[in-house]
Amino acid sequence: MARLPDPARSEAGFSLLEILVAVFVFSLVASASVMMMSTAITGEEVARAAMDRVAQLDRVRTVLRDDLGQVVARPTRDADGLTSPYVFAAAETGIPDLADRDETVVLAFTRRGAANPGRLRPRSSLLRVEYLLEENQLVRRVYGYPDPTQETEIQTDILLDGVEAFELEILSGTSWTRSFLVPPSGSSTSLPRAVRLRYEMPGFGEIEHVIITPGGAFAS
Repeated sequence: MARLPDPARSEAGFSLLEILVAVFVFSLVASASVMMMSTAITGEEVARAAMDRVAQLDRVRTVLRDDLGQVVARPTRDADGLTSPYVFAAAETGIPDLADRDETVVLAFTRRGAANPGRLRPRSSLLRVEYLLEENQLVRRVYGYPDPTQETEIQTDILLDGVEAFELEILSGTSWTRSFLVPPSGSSTSLPRAVRLRYEMPGFGEIEHVIITPGGAFAS
């Protein structure tokens, strides 16, 4: 005679203990997955930030080489029409005659090589360039004309952020000096032979740029 199925057996499921064990195991797997994902995202962000910093340093090196590699000993006038005191000026603690501007200008010079496609602008290929230190930032300022007026377009660009222990040296003859000023009467032979910048960047330590200058020449 066939036995009827036991209703209690057919309706049996997981016990409470089994469910708790399954939930515990699932929570461990989920926690491990979240931790691995978080670590991967953090690592990617750190790597991306480091690559951005390296690209920034490469850009600074390129801009410095482009600017100082085309420096010229050309007298200029300021926005008031007065002859600028120097055709080339560099000072680690700030150029003295520019101190009244309440900012630390460490480099000031004129360079050639400015692009002017189709000669659309009424100017030569010369630009006035300044490098400043502002609250641990290395800033590049470019005037659209070597003899700027109050209306002259000025482009300001933050090249580096987080600059520490900044040092500037200029090679004159065979010796390095931290201040170098060439008056308007100076010639191309008065320009420095090289410029050296040192500074520290968080995560990178000490960085050094040495740029050879062409000696320059007077330009009209």
